[in-house]
Amino acid sequence: MTDQQPSLSKLIGKRISIKVPLWKENTVMVVSLVGVETGGIWIESAQIMEELLAETPYKMTQASMQIFVPFQQILAIYYPGGGPWISEKVAQ
Repeated sequence: MTDQQPSLSKLIGKRISIKVPLWKENTVMVVSLVGVETGGIWIESAQIMEELLAETPYKMTQASMQIFVPFQQILAIYYPGGGPWISEKVAQ
C-alpha cells in the first residue's frame, strides 16, 4: 500500500465524519476514530454519548465512552485528507 492510498488505521486518533443511517438518517456525525477492526470501527463522540445517556438516569460517565460501529451500519466515512479544498462553491 502506498502513502497515497487511504487507510483507516492511519486515521486512528483523528477526527473523521461518518454517516450511520440507523442512528441519524440524514446526518453526518463528527467523531474521533479510536480503533479499527476487521468488522468495524471504534469511535468516541460526546454527541452520541450524551444521546445514549439521555435514556438513562446518568448524566456523565467516569471516562469517555467508546462505541463499536460495524462496517455494515456505516454508509460513508469522510476525511478531508489534508489536501486543498475541492468544491464547486469555493471555485465560484
